[in-house]
Amino acid sequence: DSVKRFTLRFPDVEEGDVVEFHLRTVHKPKTGGHFWATTYVQNPMPIMDSTFTVTVPEDISFRWATPGHPESKPKSSSVQRDGVSCRQLHWEVRREAAYEYEALAPKTITLLKRIEISSFQDWSEVAKYLKAEWDKEYLSDEGLSLRVAGWLPATGDTMARASAVVKELNRKRKVASFLSDEPGFHDPAKVFEEELVSPPDVTLLTSVALSAAGIPNFPVASFGVTKESLEDELPNPEKVDKLILEIPQRTGNSLWFDSESAGFILDVLPEKTSDKAAIAWDTRFSGGDFNLVNLDLASAFQNREEVAVEGRLEANGKAELTLQFDRYGASALNSRQAARDISEGARDARDRALTAFFQNTARTYGPRARLLAQYFELDPDIEDPFTLSFTVAVPGFAQIQDQTMLVPLPRFLSSNLRAAARDRNRKTPLVFDQPYQQDIRIHLIFPEGSQVSTVPEVISKKTPEAEFVATGRAEGNEVWYVGRLTVFDPWVDEEAVQRNIETLAAALKSEDTILKVELAPGNRAADSDSEDDEDNDT
Repeated sequence: DSVKRFTLRFPDVEEGDVVEFHLRTVHKPKTGGHFWATTYVQNPMPIMDSTFTVTVPEDISFRWATPGHPESKPKSSSVQRDGVSCRQLHWEVRREAAYEYEALAPKTITLLKRIEISSFQDWSEVAKYLKAEWDKEYLSDEGLSLRVAGWLPATGDTMARASAVVKELNRKRKVASFLSDEPGFHDPAKVFEEELVSPPDVTLLTSVALSAAGIPNFPVASFGVTKESLEDELPNPEKVDKLILEIPQRTGNSLWFDSESAGFILDVLPEKTSDKAAIAWDTRFSGGDFNLVNLDLASAFQNREEVAVEGRLEANGKAELTLQFDRYGASALNSRQAARDISEGARDARDRALTAFFQNTARTYGPRARLLAQYFELDPDIEDPFTLSFTVAVPGFAQIQDQTMLVPLPRFLSSNLRAAARDRNRKTPLVFDQPYQQDIRIHLIFPEGSQVSTVPEVISKKTPEAEFVATGRAEGNEVWYVGRLTVFDPWVDEEAVQRNIETLAAALKSEDTILKVELAPGNRAADSDSEDDEDNDT
């Protein structure tokens, strides 16, 4: 009931047209008399003219700021509004260029030029506001407590008990981020009956359920950016990226709950929180209550992904590739949540979803690629890696020039990372979801009697924030490649961007390696044309 939407429709708009609209909003003060507002004076489309007018009673204190647009100053005046003397600020911004997206960048809304007002004096006031909102709805429910008691295992440590609770509590619950632009909470007893909920509500519900099970926990507001990047911005609750739960253990190592993977308890920091700003209102928080701090750096090794590729090539350039991905820690969370969502559906819907996923993945290797086999674990134990694998036949994977086969390495870098590696003029920070390590092992076998004439180059590039190393060797008609990309710090500030772009570029160069293989005399591409034609009929 707190979600309101509006749509502006402009009929017969053509490319090059200028569109104008006016929007007036009235904000009632919230808990503690607080209020805030933001207008973005930069968009993916160019802005010819933009105005922003704020009218606030004169006896109410507030602050304003213009992140990314320091030259913008308001015109101040006094006006009467419904018999009340008000202070009015008016900004005009003209001819603002369109925002251009960059790969691996901070959240777009943190980069857009904007004008902000806020009644909050500092981030501790934001924490106190969130605490008041949280405490208003933090109510235990007898029915929920009885259900929780039935979900608890007879024995087990904190991880086992907490995992059992959230697995049952959020088994069929869908979390929709569009339901909450700012942390807002509702009665957990009512939220429990809903299948589609907001991230803050599922976090509050889970906290109440864990407490009912005797498992201590407390909320932590994470901002998705570093503390330093917030220094020039006004504090307000809308800048909270997500609300997570910290679950202290006697061992000293905390467990975590993140609404983005609502069916799981994590033994590592959730995505987009490592080395990012956070604030809490509990004395058990390591940064202190009501203090804005950067969370600790997570372990890259705990968040690793292991990629293994086995490939066999024919003389006509066709390849049969088997790829296996083993994901650990935060790197596995999206896959685990997707697996749980899929497994809850009907069998035919689950099969269709998995088939579509693997077929789309196969097509990334070429338009004629054909899926031969697939494996997707639907309910792996949280202690085990999440594993998926598939085998794909790819006609034309290698090019044939006379008796020489030109063979690319199978892709292992993400499209975002490849795009970032090519941007040598980048100024904005490089941001990864978390520290992680990607281990790549590739083994390719070529036709009998072939000879590999080039091997992957030995590469080593390291900075304090990231490292890439790779090597390769060849023996007869086989080649082995081993590489490792490690991101130690997921937030790379402007002054360190260029040296880390060079590290990513080294990884890209290694991935773009072209192997040269000399085919044996008489082992010609034409010998296998019929098999290639047969593949085209499927």
